[in-house]
Amino acid sequence: MSLRDALALKNVACVIGDFKCQIRRPSVADLAEAQEVLKNTPNNFTCWLVYNHLLEENGDKVFTSIEQVFQSDLQLVEMISLEIEKLYGEGGNSPTQQ
Repeated sequence: MSLRDALALKNVACVIGDFKCQIRRPSVADLAEAQEVLKNTPNNFTCWLVYNHLLEENGDKVFTSIEQVFQSDLQLVEMISLEIEKLYGEGGNSPTQQ
């Protein structure tokens, strides 16, 4: 993890099994929206993460709706969401700057 990449919101290349993808790093706006999703529709959170952050190699979203995520391979969705969740904690354990 590079703090510079995290702060610049640089996309992350990810490989899960044979599946290669790009994951968009979360912004402050994403964090606020994630809190709303968790509060209002917690059962949708995993699929929302994938819908919101999973990108094609050209930078376009893989899914055009959260409903498409619900209709896909949920085991793969779960594995992708775990990688995305790690990005929400990036920098949280960085050393203090003096």
